[in-house]
Order: sequence, then C-alpha cells, then structure tokens
Amino acid sequence: LICFLIDLRTPTYISGTALIRQLENYRNIDCLQSTTLFLIFDSTDLYTMIPRDGALNALARLLNKYSKNRKNGNLSIERILQLTRMALEANYFAYTGNYYKQIRGGAMGSPLTMVLANIYIYIDDVFMTTNISYVDIIKPLDEANTKDPNIKITHIVQSAVNFLDVAIKNKDVQLITLVFHKPAAEPCVLPFSSDHPRYTNRNTVYCDLLRVVLICSDVNQFAPEGFNFKLMLIMSGSALPFINHHPRRFFEANEVMNVWKNFDDNVYQQLHRKLLHQSIRNGNKQNMGSSTTHLTLSVRKLSYHQI
Repeated sequence: LICFLIDLRTPTYISGTALIRQLENYRNIDCLQSTTLFLIFDSTDLYTMIPRDGALNALARLLNKYSKNRKNGNLSIERILQLTRMALEANYFAYTGNYYKQIRGGAMGSPLTMVLANIYIYIDDVFMTTNISYVDIIKPLDEANTKDPNIKITHIVQSAVNFLDVAIKNKDVQLITLVFHKPAAEPCVLPFSSDHPRYTNRNTVYCDLLRVVLICSDVNQFAPEGFNFKLMLIMSGSALPFINHHPRRFFEANEVMNVWKNFDDNVYQQLHRKLLHQSIRNGNKQNMGSSTTHLTLSVRKLSYHQI
C-alpha cells in the first residue's frame, strides 16, 4: 500500500498554504486568465457507497502487484482478503433501540474503509484550474458519472470557489485568496481560563495570525480576519492587555509594524510572500485542512476500477 500511495503523492497537497503557493506560481507564469475557472469535484458518500466485491477485487490487484511470493509480511493475499471481507461484513449499529447490519460499503470513520476507498477509486476533494470553456469541462464529468453506478460525483465550476480552508477568486485576472470558514465551524479559541500553560494561549495568537497572513492575499482580506480574531479572543475570556499585546508582538517579530498601524498593503504583500516561501522551504507539514488537493492545468480523464 505504501508503494501505491507514494506513486500518487507527487501532485498532492495537504494544506491550504501549499495550494496557495501553487496557485501563485500558476499566476506568475501567466496561466491565470480572464477565462480561468476553478473546478472542485468530490465523490458523494464514497466510504459507504463503494461496492464490497469491487473494493476487494481492487485490493486483490493491488496486493498481487506489490506483494512478494503472494505474501505481504507474514500474511498471504488470500488471508488478507478473507480478513478484509470479515471486517466489512461485521459492521453493526444501534438506532432507536434496534440493531442494524450494514450491507453496503464500509463503516464511516473506519481506517480500513478509508484505505479501501482510496484503492478502489483515488478521488477525494479534487481541485483543478482550467481555461477550457464551462461546457467542455462539464462533459467529461458527466461521462464520469456514468462509469460506475455506485459512485456519484458532485462538482462546482466557477471563478470563485471554497477549498480546504481557502476561499479562491479570479477577479479580473487578479488572484484573491482569503480564509474560508465552514458554516459548521465554531468561532472559538482556547479559553483564557484554561489550565493550559500560558504560553499555549500566546502561541495560539501567533499561529492563528500566521495562518491568516499565509492565506490572505492582500491587506483588505487580512483586516476583517484580524478583527474577527480579536472578537474570538474577547469571547474566550482573554484579558484586554493580553489581546492588545500579543497580536502586536507578531508584527514586531516580523518587523512589519506598518501593517499593524496603517494596514500598508505593500508591506503586507512582502510579509505574505516571505512567510509563504518560508513555510514551503522549511517543509511545513502542518495540516490546515482535511482534504487531499490535486492541481492540474488541463482536463484529465477519470479512471475507475472495473468490477
């Protein structure tokens, strides 16, 4: 499985920061045009909809390709398939006093289900950019929805989309990025009255401001986020001296007090680029989102395992 995933790793990004860096590279090589659209597509209820026989067949092909002497470690391919089928068929849950057996797909939240879903069809929250017309980009997606009756793909094709924790816009050939807040997300931070060491609260301030600067493309996008963060600190019970002092320390540490005092966009742009390049160069692995990101510049055919 590790060999299988390594082959797929190259075009994958696990953070909003890495995605923004790629988008800015895309803009810098003049690929961002007035016709550029952003495309997001995802499989609906993938974990619970994968056909068990199809998933087991895909797993068997994977094991045959990467195992040695039909064994993976101390387990034979046949035993792995037997154990996997047993795990899939032993999913039960209780609801309103009744017990039910799951007869399709795998259990949500199960590590095994996640692995099987990735083996069966490696699609999870895909992001693309394209300068192809809306009609031409929709056609292969509609065709993909006919490939497998168990897999349904939902998609959004627009000049402004939300992906991971980033809102992305192509506004008159200007790339604009800002923080995307999911509607279900609670606007809260660690309570000031928590028993955590005080440096935890200080680090929360620094890390959140760092995240906002990395994501927001200009000071106009940053300003409301900074204001909202102050409100969250107030709601968390933080003392006013703490609220006034520690955000200021972030700008002092980065020597950009003109952003703090005057919202200077030129200085902010320099800070944004510097921190963004540092985070990529240092191999920052912090996960700012829960999805896997693919960036491509053209339409590619979607492939499915035959069942």
